[in-house]
Amino acid sequence: EFGWLPKTIQKIETMEQESETLESFLEAIRTPIDDALVAARNAVTAHPEKAKFSESAVKTLESAKNLIPTIKEKLAKNESADSEIKELLSEYGRSILDLTYITESQLIASSFPKERMGDFEEVQAKLETIRQFTLMYLRVNGKDEMKDQDALHKSGAISDVISLDQIEVVHWRKGALYFMLVSTLNQKNRKDEIQLEWFSKCLEELELMLSVRGFKTPDPESVGEAPELAKYGVWSSTHLLALLYGGEMCHWRTHLEPSPQVCQTGINMLLKYNKFVGDLPEAYGWNSSRSDVLLKILEGQLQQQQSTSDQKAD
Repeated sequence: EFGWLPKTIQKIETMEQESETLESFLEAIRTPIDDALVAARNAVTAHPEKAKFSESAVKTLESAKNLIPTIKEKLAKNESADSEIKELLSEYGRSILDLTYITESQLIASSFPKERMGDFEEVQAKLETIRQFTLMYLRVNGKDEMKDQDALHKSGAISDVISLDQIEVVHWRKGALYFMLVSTLNQKNRKDEIQLEWFSKCLEELELMLSVRGFKTPDPESVGEAPELAKYGVWSSTHLLALLYGGEMCHWRTHLEPSPQVCQTGINMLLKYNKFVGDLPEAYGWNSSRSDVLLKILEGQLQQQQSTSDQKAD
């Protein structure tokens, strides 16, 4: 389904080395849209159980493709095509989220077989193209600081192009898939297949997801769980789950290789999770039973590692 991925990545890398223009941006994204459309149409019949997602991807990609002539025409007349390009990027993102969901579901259902790890990496890379094409457009529009990946979130400029919801979903899907991979390998006694870099990549995506909206005052007219969480920069139950996933990943990571920094990261995430859960009414169904266990383990490991470090210093 993702045979077109290497060409997409090559186009992005080539543009980063060359002078970027709106025309070159449009050329870079046109072929991936065409190729993804072919893959989506094939997926409709190849995976009928997930036809809802592949059919949605087909519809969205066709809409995105139909925008390209309009954009080209406006650019030829030196007219602004910003609104159409933003719509194009948004639709490209939605289609990729639909397409990758099909593969993600297959990987999880089949317990991430070793022979399909290439599919796992392709899903991660394909989700990343949503961010990369957005960065490319921002750079074309004179946002030179977008060459720095961290600036994507520090400036908030990405939310001027695609929605905050879509940004969060990209980071959540990438981070949660790493979590599911490591969790499955642990459960299936395949720990020898786990790679240390997966932990840092998972935590990076979860932390980016949690940072997208920052800390804002919720709508005073809102009721229920969401506004309670928003008071602390946690905007949904998915954000809560991200904190718990992060703590669990840190726990697994320290069993493979001791790290005071990883212990502290996990402790911070779990303390924040417990704070939120403790402030929510019991009716919402969240509890700290698992987080309390993880906190006790990580705090014990951190204390032991610091003690060992002090002894070596002496």
